[in-house]
Amino acid sequence: MSFRRLVFPSCLLLSCLWTSSCGSSGVSYASDYGSEGGAPTTPTVAADKLVRPDLLTLRFSVRQESEVAAQALPALKAVVDKLVRASAEATHAEVAPRMKTFGTETGSSRKLSSDSDKSAVAVHGVLEVAMPATMDFWGRSELMARLIQVAKTTATESEKQGVRLYFSAPEPSLRDADAHRADLLRRWVERTRSFTLSAQSEAAPMGPVECSTPEAVQQRPVSLEEVALTLPVSCRLAVLPAASAPKLAGGAVK
Repeated sequence: MSFRRLVFPSCLLLSCLWTSSCGSSGVSYASDYGSEGGAPTTPTVAADKLVRPDLLTLRFSVRQESEVAAQALPALKAVVDKLVRASAEATHAEVAPRMKTFGTETGSSRKLSSDSDKSAVAVHGVLEVAMPATMDFWGRSELMARLIQVAKTTATESEKQGVRLYFSAPEPSLRDADAHRADLLRRWVERTRSFTLSAQSEAAPMGPVECSTPEAVQQRPVSLEEVALTLPVSCRLAVLPAASAPKLAGGAVK
């Protein structure tokens, strides 16, 4: 990201909101295919750092209609257990389910029957499948294809038992994104310092003030081989009092 070199008179009061998105590099990933089967579009994803993913995550929901919610739980659990076993056998990888929420939906559009005494009982979770660092693009593609096929087969078989399995397309992710927090913070400091030196003048020195505690590291999939990490940090960039202003390296910006 480029910035214009500015000179501020001493009477000017300047402040701006400085976040981790300032100075982030732009990366692209394929997310959509044209109706004619052409090349995918490539929207830009902001990233402070690109890393290699080590997980494939598949989000799923398992539902069954029941008059008593507790009575549906054994059937729901059986489908989740079957999905985990089949995924491990098909991918020959470490597979771990992360259950998230449980709920009931009366009168929901998800219901298949018109029986008012029944409600849709559902559990939601994420299936995490390990991807070795040494696995190349084709190996990762095969892993994704196997996981999708297992989910489809499990959904078809479960429906015969009156249980519905819904799932999303698998996405690459990072098991421990927070392990990169220190490096992401260092990069933020460097970008902030670079912007400050370019924007300030000897008459109007600037610096970050009122900084909040950095938030959790955020991640977004870019491709099967890249995940974009960002560390949201919020500070107010303002003109500093002369007494507390740091010395400008190499003299004032002109």
